Amino acid sequence: MGMEIGLHVLSTLNGKIGFSTSPKKRIGSDQDLERIYAIRDQYEAVLIGGETVRVGVPPVWSSPNRTDYMKTVILSRKGNFDPTLPLLQMPKDKLWMCTTQVASNSMGIPTLCPNTEQFDVICQFICQKLGITRLLIEGGGQLVSQAIQSKVLNSLHLTLHTSFLMDQKAPDLLPIMGCDINHFDFKITELSYGASEIYLTLSQ
Repeated sequence: MGMEIGLHVLSTLNGKIGFSTSPKKRIGSDQDLERIYAIRDQYEAVLIGGETVRVGVPPVWSSPNRTDYMKTVILSRKGNFDPTLPLLQMPKDKLWMCTTQVASNSMGIPTLCPNTEQFDVICQFICQKLGITRLLIEGGGQLVSQAIQSKVLNSLHLTLHTSFLMDQKAPDLLPIMGCDINHFDFKITELSYGASEIYLTLSQ
């Protein structure tokens, strides 16, 4: 089965997107938010990491009017979450847990067990179980690294906020250059490894 796997990365200039203990702030305009929904509209489901859930992100919507939930898969080794977390309030027919260590959870969320930690195989397993071919990955550094290293990606969507995010003692955004948000969409044509780097060949 042919798969289209996309990666959506949201970042500031120094690579940080937030801290679990800092107050949440919305950055960007309504038009920027609409672009995120436009990206999601190209895919049938989204894969996120466990830490993304734990920092309290809201449910994943597939439209700006917040009437449709997007099929969401949480990739987590243990699947141990506070059941009151916002994202876990999504309808159970739109939410799955994907884990290699447990076969069930106490929250009633359907569980997918691929019996492997090989990321490309996990993506293929998720697509087969959900009956889809287009999967979007949204998450933090660990999930992004796994996705890039697996060579499974076809597309990269980059949302770059031109600011620096300070440390946890001063969790405000330090804006530069007008604090614009820039959007980039690429096709990944080649991936290669250096001594300690990964090189992506991109085309627009």
